[in-house]
Amino acid sequence: MAGRYRKVEVRTWGDEKFRRLSPMPPSGQGLWLYLMTGPHTTAIPGLFRAGRAGLAEELGWTLEAFDEAFAEVFQQGMVKADWASRVVWIPNAIKHNPPASPNVVTMWARELDLVPECELKTAAAAGIATALGAMNEAYLAAFTRDEHPPKPSGKATRKPSSKPSPKSSPDPKAIQDQEQDQRQQEQDTLALTACALPAAPFITLPLNDGSEFSISAEQVVQWQGLYPAADVQQELRKYRGWADASPSKRKTRFGILRSVNAWLAKAHDTSEGSGETNGNRAQQRTEGNVANAAKVLQRITGGANPTR
Repeated sequence: MAGRYRKVEVRTWGDEKFRRLSPMPPSGQGLWLYLMTGPHTTAIPGLFRAGRAGLAEELGWTLEAFDEAFAEVFQQGMVKADWASRVVWIPNAIKHNPPASPNVVTMWARELDLVPECELKTAAAAGIATALGAMNEAYLAAFTRDEHPPKPSGKATRKPSSKPSPKSSPDPKAIQDQEQDQRQQEQDTLALTACALPAAPFITLPLNDGSEFSISAEQVVQWQGLYPAADVQQELRKYRGWADASPSKRKTRFGILRSVNAWLAKAHDTSEGSGETNGNRAQQRTEGNVANAAKVLQRITGGANPTR
């Protein structure tokens, strides 16, 4: 049965009458709708450049309220973000906004160059390609085409010769490109396989009912990408110590992730702010945090790294 859809114009968010209405309170549902239809969106469904502070400001929310709302949609797997690179991806957006023709997909491929290079962009491109291939092989071909056909020069073409042309030999460059594409596809397959592995536990956090909430190593890596200036591993240990020492302040199973995200966001902002006086030192610390998180995941999963 075909799905039912309604179009929402991007300019709705800037409409004078719409802006006079009572504002949307911070919530996961409200954030997801805004991310899907807001003015930050591009030709590529669900993939765009945006930062936490900018999105929060557009919505009129505090940064803490935005982080709490984002934690909800992130936990559901509905949105992924690399805040350091300011890249956001909604994996299922393409299902709600399928292309009308291969020409549209060709435009997407060109727009992709404007997205900052990062691991999330690579994952998003692979996800979009998979979705396009499931829809129509022509869409996939248009998205992965490396070169566009040359435009007509306007000059008269030569008449075909009656002499038989010599048998064309394989183009070495074409063969090399094909082998490189095949190797890349194999690497992408390995990466997707690694992503399917069950997440290994890194730490558990006590809840208000006495049970424990498991945090996987993969979750640590994802958080490290969201909050690169914070040492996520150490912050989680601090959170564990705080929860052990404050039983009355422990969270429910429903609210634990929101609390942890707020904790990490605060640590990120504090570290980022202190780094203004020593940018090189802050950058080194950020890169070290990301590298350490990846090493933990690689060690726990036995060498498979879902982030690569």
